[in-house]
Amino acid sequence: MDDHKVDDRKKLTTLLETARDKAYATGNRFWRIDTFLSVTAIITSAIAAVLAGILAGREDASQPVLAVLAGIPGVSTGLQKFFDYRIRSGWKYVKAARLNQLVLDLNFNGGDVGNISKEFGAIEATMEKEYSTLLAEAKGLPTAAEIKQPATPKT
Repeated sequence: MDDHKVDDRKKLTTLLETARDKAYATGNRFWRIDTFLSVTAIITSAIAAVLAGILAGREDASQPVLAVLAGIPGVSTGLQKFFDYRIRSGWKYVKAARLNQLVLDLNFNGGDVGNISKEFGAIEATMEKEYSTLLAEAKGLPTAAEIKQPATPKT
């Protein structure tokens, strides 16, 4: 193998490994945020319920404090739903796994640099489409493919 091909293989390997590592790290960060928000919602719900029960009959109970405590679980759940951390996390893990397969194919299965490069570009493009589909399915919305289909006439 000439030096030019070896250099291209090394460059593509580095590019793939960097993209894979970034996707994995981002997926891991989203997973941690989702887990933190879930645990926060559960713990603050329990605390708010206990405190509300204890303080409900007391005249000196601070209503603003109770309101803030009662609102934290809703804020945590709202952030999870709005930013879709669980979906983003899974999507990034899938992307990392696909990129890792390209690294393995390139380095251990004799993959052609040109073909692997094209597959890398295809993964980048299809993953963007898959994210919007995952998001739509999670929210119970029609996917882009479903929207583009002509409506079937009712008989």
